[in-house]
Amino acid sequence: MTDEAKRTLGTIISVLSQNRERMKSIASSITEMRDFSNRVIETVKSMVQVSSKNTQSIKEINTAAEGLNIQFQGVAGLAKVLETISQGEQELLAKFTLAGRKN
Repeated sequence: MTDEAKRTLGTIISVLSQNRERMKSIASSITEMRDFSNRVIETVKSMVQVSSKNTQSIKEINTAAEGLNIQFQGVAGLAKVLETISQGEQELLAKFTLAGRKN
């Protein structure tokens, strides 16, 4: 082999070696990106699960609030009935008291 061919071959081998190292670095970066992507996917899945649980909890809270609202309406209705009864009793008591004073 001539000196020129040896130098050229040496340069080719050197460039190939550098390219091999670059390819290893690129492959390593791709692996890191894939791993990071997988972690992001798992995080998003977890967030979706939490969101789903939160949505279910909100539905349960709304249902409970509706039940309480119905109960409050019932209590308010009973309070109105008791007020009406109380007014009627006060009127009867007033009539009884006036009737007793006339004698």
